[in-house]
Amino acid sequence: LGLAILAAVALAPTAIRQTMSGILVGLSRVRLWSYLQIAPQILAFIGFFLFVGVDGQFTLPLVDEDVTLRIQLFELGVEGAILAWTLGHTITALIALIATRRLWLPHLTTRLPRGTASRLIRLALAMGAVNVIVYVNYRIEFLFLEREGTSDVGNYRTATTVAETLWIITTAIATASWATVLHEREGRAAATVLRASLKGLLYVGAGAIVLALVAPSVLPRIYGEDFEPAVSAVQWLLPGILAYGPVSVLSIYVSVRHRRPHLALVGPALSIIVTTGLAFWLIPSRGIDGAAMASSAGYIVSAAAAWIMFARLAGLSWRRLAPASA
Repeated sequence: LGLAILAAVALAPTAIRQTMSGILVGLSRVRLWSYLQIAPQILAFIGFFLFVGVDGQFTLPLVDEDVTLRIQLFELGVEGAILAWTLGHTITALIALIATRRLWLPHLTTRLPRGTASRLIRLALAMGAVNVIVYVNYRIEFLFLEREGTSDVGNYRTATTVAETLWIITTAIATASWATVLHEREGRAAATVLRASLKGLLYVGAGAIVLALVAPSVLPRIYGEDFEPAVSAVQWLLPGILAYGPVSVLSIYVSVRHRRPHLALVGPALSIIVTTGLAFWLIPSRGIDGAAMASSAGYIVSAAAAWIMFARLAGLSWRRLAPASA
């Protein structure tokens, strides 16, 4: 209970940081936004050394002498690790409030009109629900793996972690596109989303090819021979990872610019049906490869739904990928 309370303390600072981050992205202040993204991890890492500690032994190359390094201020164990994480988020939230004080301080006592406040609350609740459903949807195959009692759950988690690193590319593209998509006229916003999405497909595609080629030799060296089964799972995940990459850009247009977060549920709803059906069929016979196939198919279906929603809202012609003529 004490650990849960300690971790819960970080919820409010995390909400503050994410709120300020969203405002900064909308204002195209990407540099400060990026600082706020990495600060919690850096501060938590420093806190881990202080509250948990680390022991290391290495050999000095010139004198061939073993040296033991110990960094520790308090020996708090798991409590120290959670404390470091909580302090990292809390300090970052304070930095965010100070750095953005000119944005929020003049409006501290301003009362929003009732209609505006209720619309913002509904939008926030809808987008929050979308995020929860998306998270559960794209982890449902783990439930099937655990039900089968397979020992490869760790391998599959490694495979998903490695494959999903490619989304760093499209996340960066989406972040850079926020201001234009939100504030420019409709035609330019749609064109920006289209170009950014296609660039994301190109860059993630290049990364996927490289990852598919190097995974068989690199992954066992990094994680150990026991993780060799993760290689094929990574390769099966890559088609879905590639297809789903631009969704982070498309969702800005659909959910935020057009304020239709409920439409973002269509893709996950279809995806959960596909993923669940294929996982039920493939995991008993194919193990983590079957889970990767099911997940990849779910990603592709969800991505297709996102493209359809974008095309309908933007009035695009599928033949020319240009604004359809009346």
